[in-house]
Amino acid sequence: CDSAGMDEIIIASLYIGGCSLDTHWSNMQANAAAYDYQYNEWGSFNKSKKSIRWALEDEEWDIITIQQVSQNSGMTETFGNLQNILDYIKQYSKNPDAKIYWHMTWAYQQNSTHSGFANYGKDQMTMYNAILDAGKHVLENYEDIDGVIPSGTAVQNLRTSDFGDKVTRDGYHMSWSTGRYMTALTWFHTFTGYPVEYVEWYPTH
Repeated sequence: CDSAGMDEIIIASLYIGGCSLDTHWSNMQANAAAYDYQYNEWGSFNKSKKSIRWALEDEEWDIITIQQVSQNSGMTETFGNLQNILDYIKQYSKNPDAKIYWHMTWAYQQNSTHSGFANYGKDQMTMYNAILDAGKHVLENYEDIDGVIPSGTAVQNLRTSDFGDKVTRDGYHMSWSTGRYMTALTWFHTFTGYPVEYVEWYPTH
């Protein structure tokens, strides 16, 4: 964003590795300070343990994003607490006009050893199509969701290029350079509408 001339931006994430929607809802109910709150205003991240409510009230966020844990992201039957989560966000967000986006995760690498790959018959396209359908499902059935960040489609498109099926570092997490850069560009374009060519920065490695 800085290299594209956008320097008045604050971003933050609430992080627990492999966290499902159900766990997020449980943490909301308990107001649990269970997350690494990673806050970035000046180009580097400050980290502290915080709750979801604390983070929602920390800034007047313009955009708030949600995702399901990757192995369940194509299984809409696991989205049972999504409306509860959306209601909670609406209740505690300092900005009543904040937009809520669903992050569409990506299918695993075809040779991935992740145990959750079995949910999709250990087939990449089966997983991708399920994730794609889940994105359509949340847009059609949850009026509080304003849009989808199509990282899963961006990853699948990149796999059709010379990179092939090698954009992860372990079969499911994005590679440190190409994979993470490409998904970051997807977020950038989704939220700004600017062409990715505006971004002059790229990972040197």
